[in-house]
Amino acid sequence: MELSFIKYQGAGNDFVILNSLNNKISLELSQSQIATICDRNFGVGGDGMIIIAPSDSADFEMLYYNADGKLGSLCGNGSRCAVYYYYEWTGRKQTEIVFSSYDGIHKAQVVGEHTIKVQMADIEAYSYESNFYYMNTGSPHIVIFKEDIDALDMLQIGRQYRNLSPLKEAGSNVNVVQCGGEMSFVRTFERGVEGETLACGTGVTAAALLKSIHEKYKAGSYKEVFKALGGILSVYFLKTENGFKDIYLEGPAKRVFEGKIKI
Repeated sequence: MELSFIKYQGAGNDFVILNSLNNKISLELSQSQIATICDRNFGVGGDGMIIIAPSDSADFEMLYYNADGKLGSLCGNGSRCAVYYYYEWTGRKQTEIVFSSYDGIHKAQVVGEHTIKVQMADIEAYSYESNFYYMNTGSPHIVIFKEDIDALDMLQIGRQYRNLSPLKEAGSNVNVVQCGGEMSFVRTFERGVEGETLACGTGVTAAALLKSIHEKYKAGSYKEVFKALGGILSVYFLKTENGFKDIYLEGPAKRVFEGKIKI
């Protein structure tokens, strides 16, 4: 089988995108085939794979697969890449785009050249253990706050914490955050990749919301800016007495290259 693909990246988080709007690619690919496509030595290479599929309730459905070939949950950076791909594929005429994903319907907007703003689901629940927070922002995340994270061994930290969340064996992504005034710094270990990635959109979203809890923000509207290893991401949200609403993730999405691969 020969597949046409397009490679995109959002803040360094890179994805292989397949267009399945006119066929049923997702039904033809096995977990091992997807893992091979994402392999950086034997395939195209990517932190995950996205299939753009037809949807009865939105402009398209985004099917996200982790680099290990398993069907994943929501991917924030992948969502922006999928939206920008659809925007380019349709001729750059539609700047307001709606897509369905693992956790429901999401609205998105092309706000500038290679800049996408995606609405995230409202959040009510989180938990705190002895030294970390847990929150699901479409994907499960552990968030740890530390003062200096430059020299951390994220592989060791990720392996230490990934199975400590309520999900246990299924595991969570692990984010370590260094809080700042105008900009905070975040590093992420992603399950499925089983290593550190250059950015994680749902992880930055969790970091922003939990920062407001960790630092005891009052109820109100906020914008948090984070520097990941691969770029800058912004999170907008309304903090209420019962959780978070009007959550938006904003950041870059760019085409890298396109081609064909035989599997």
